Amino acid sequence: MSLIGRVGGLFDSNEGELRRLRKLVKGVNEREAEMQALSDDDLRRRTAAFRERLAKGYGITTEEAYAICLERPYADAFEEIAKTADAKQAARLMRGTIKKQLNWRNLQFRQSRLSAGVITELLSMLGKSEVTEKVGEQLLIDFLDKGLAPRVNAQKRGLLGVHGGTQLMAVVEKVISENPKPAADYAGGKQEALHFLAGLVMAATKGRASPGQVQEMLKKALAGKRK
Repeated sequence: MSLIGRVGGLFDSNEGELRRLRKLVKGVNEREAEMQALSDDDLRRRTAAFRERLAKGYGITTEEAYAICLERPYADAFEEIAKTADAKQAARLMRGTIKKQLNWRNLQFRQSRLSAGVITELLSMLGKSEVTEKVGEQLLIDFLDKGLAPRVNAQKRGLLGVHGGTQLMAVVEKVISENPKPAADYAGGKQEALHFLAGLVMAATKGRASPGQVQEMLKKALAGKRK
């Protein structure tokens, strides 16, 4: 029985998964024939040239290009993502958080649930500050382990960010009013008091606010109290 036949027996109840595996096997077979025709020197030159093209073409670091090019499907996904998302942000995410989580599971990109679309969705949420980097990584973990779509998962768990404006300022004002001593300490020149207050705001928002934005809003609110 063929490989697809044996796999099919395992996934009769999951046509979507079976279609994904068929596409994967077809791609592997096509790549295998192409790669076998190349010498070791050809392969090294081709990989080095591809890394250089990514680094120069997208303005990413050589380290990012190297990490992305270790696996051709990963590099293909990067170029697909870069059509609609910021290439530098994509490279940082793909070299850092995503690679870390894949390596932790001893997975290659093509063996995981990940796709260019999922990574683009995560990038969009991070770029709009809808989630913090910490929350973004948790959404990635949930997707890798459970197949939970990032945005839907964030919405269901109430993880979408608390942005600037009246909503976050209300939290900031509440924290200041409930903690007059550290507020007074900051007014007296103690910078560590600001960090303490910021920690309380982050706790109140369950880590959904941008730390930098929290500090800026605290400074603004505390400056207003001194007038």
